[in-house]
Amino acid sequence: MDIKSTLPLSDNTWQMEWVETITDRQGTYSIRRALKPPSPPKPSNPKTKRR
Repeated sequence: MDIKSTLPLSDNTWQMEWVETITDRQGTYSIRRALKPPSPPKPSNPKTKRR
């Protein structure tokens, strides 16, 4: 497991970005990545009107 970054969220919780590489007996490997948090919402455009 390769930890890419850590971010403290509170005294007892952390957000971690990691990559896990798994190899089976035949030498086949797979890579699993941590889910990234969703992107922040884009600011609304005041020129666009909703109906």
